[in-house]
Amino acid sequence: MPPASARPDALHEAAECGFAGSPLPVAAIDLDGARLLDLNAAAAALYGGTRAELVGRPLAELLAPPDAAGEPGADALALFVQRATEPLASAFECRHRRPDGSAWLAELRIVRLEPGPPRRLLCTLQDVSAQREDAQALHRLEQRYRLAARIGRSAAWELWPVEGRIFYDASLSRLMGYEPEDLGEQLSGWRETIPEEARAAVRAALQALVEGRSKGYSIEHPVRRKDCSIGWVHVQGERVSAPGEKPLRVVGSTVDITERKRFERDLELTQFAVDHSADAIYWVNDEGIAVRANEQAARSLGLDLQALVGRPVWSFDVDLSAERWQPLIERLQRRGTNVFEARHRRSESSILPVHETMSRNP
Repeated sequence: MPPASARPDALHEAAECGFAGSPLPVAAIDLDGARLLDLNAAAAALYGGTRAELVGRPLAELLAPPDAAGEPGADALALFVQRATEPLASAFECRHRRPDGSAWLAELRIVRLEPGPPRRLLCTLQDVSAQREDAQALHRLEQRYRLAARIGRSAAWELWPVEGRIFYDASLSRLMGYEPEDLGEQLSGWRETIPEEARAAVRAALQALVEGRSKGYSIEHPVRRKDCSIGWVHVQGERVSAPGEKPLRVVGSTVDITERKRFERDLELTQFAVDHSADAIYWVNDEGIAVRANEQAARSLGLDLQALVGRPVWSFDVDLSAERWQPLIERLQRRGTNVFEARHRRSESSILPVHETMSRNP
């Protein structure tokens, strides 16, 4: 550490409080001079360097552009200063870069040591890259799910159920993983592609249509492809001849929903992880109403899920009100993420200090 006489008084006080030896990554920043004044070993490890290499470095060399397409330097520095000096800011996120050029997302929790000029900050850092990547991956998965549900591959067919015949174009057999000559026009061959455990449901749905108990035929079921892999299809059709008319004809289409089913399974697993997360997670609409929450969120407030859902956030956030909600949402829309300290009131009236991260769902 430099001698105390060479260091700003506030930083010297920080050092006396365990700055250097703290296991928590801590850094001191000169905002007006745009340089890193000091940092401890834990913070240096996050940056991928040593204290000796990093102290005194210009902030522009340590910051990454807000997105991969941007350029590092003045723009990233201006954004950093803007977020650090916003009124009531206690924490924010900012992309940093290591000496090898790799970018990482830091969550900074800041304390203004000297209001300035010059403005100097002491901040703790946490690498939240993995958490944000997980959130982005879930968003991409949801987008792909919606796309697959909208444009799934499809093929048309005509079925004569009494005669046990099916007429189709080549795209139907290929959609199911076969060549046209593999299946032919006999309905019995197509039934063989349906796994045994699904055949009863398929047979019952078709029989209801044949007997006139149903006007339409719609069912999702698995199919066994030629390579023995399992796919999924959505089959729907309607009768185009009157009951008793021969031949009884049903026309319809088959849509390949294998990708949609895979996405649904992935979403189920992801949702299970969220529902059982050790972190309290809320889904809040633009009016500030909790429309969904996980088990930990309800548990942390001493409530059950049913009692929590439908409440305005300010019913349990001590520092929030209906009047302050809209400015908070506007700030979230500008920045994409809000990070701040808050206090929650539990059901028995005790106060629980919390660290909150708000992200907007596109």
